[in-house]
Amino acid sequence: MNNKLDKIVKNIADKLSDYQYLKRIVYNRNNYIKIERNVINPFNELMLSNGLPSLCVLYGELNEQYPMEGWDIIGHKYMRQMGKLIGKINSRKGNWIVIDV
Repeated sequence: MNNKLDKIVKNIADKLSDYQYLKRIVYNRNNYIKIERNVINPFNELMLSNGLPSLCVLYGELNEQYPMEGWDIIGHKYMRQMGKLIGKINSRKGNWIVIDV
């Protein structure tokens, strides 16, 4: 990547590394979408397309490009967070997310 693009990507990745900041942004009322009579937030912490797994992919790729910068540690932090979320779902029997395919 060129130097300017590197800075932009790293700046965004650095901001997204703060889980509390991430949740404040994604759950901000301006990030909800109105579809007919429903208001939804497309963020789902456990979905690959728009949740924490996609951030793990991002940090894994950043670690491949910049192995000495600690991006793998951030990715691992999000993997642990996903484990906690899965544990919460498993502990609440009958409270599963159902997705029609």
